[in-house]
Amino acid sequence: MKKYFVVTILALISGFSLLAQEIDIKDMRNHIWKETDSVVFEFSCLPTVKPGVIPQDDLYYYWYDGKAIHETKGSYAGWLFDGYFKELNKSGRIIKQGCFRNGLKNGIWKEWWENGSLGSVYEWDNGIKEGELINYDSYGNILNAETYKNGQLNGPALYYQEDSLIIEKIYKKGALVREAIIHINEAD
Repeated sequence: MKKYFVVTILALISGFSLLAQEIDIKDMRNHIWKETDSVVFEFSCLPTVKPGVIPQDDLYYYWYDGKAIHETKGSYAGWLFDGYFKELNKSGRIIKQGCFRNGLKNGIWKEWWENGSLGSVYEWDNGIKEGELINYDSYGNILNAETYKNGQLNGPALYYQEDSLIIEKIYKKGALVREAIIHINEAD
């Protein structure tokens, strides 16, 4: 009988240690709603400082300390945002949405005007602008379209006014290579 008792205890202990080893920190995210006078935030974050996340001096980290949402360059001191993020106005209309990975913006982000029109679409890769950024006016007309690579303008940057392409700039690694002042009516 003592053998069975000891074997059962050992099986339970080893089972608990196996369970402890299989826990993934991503499964321990906190889903948080934070309300201010004018907006509501919905986001997920890691419940503690994540081992292995060494802040880089030139990146902005987004984190939560239980009372407030913070954005700091090169550092953090709370729970890093990790996962889906949404910002709503008091009437429940979405203002901003995107994703975070280890406190850094990641993937496609979108922002909306108060009237519900799309205001901007831009891409991030681990806290660095990457890909296309498009800004719209409150009527849905394109204001500008820019391309980023490694956080720098790279490729065409187009600037519009009243549906007409006004200025085209070409960048390479953040440096302006060529600029043309043109006037093309997109409606034609």
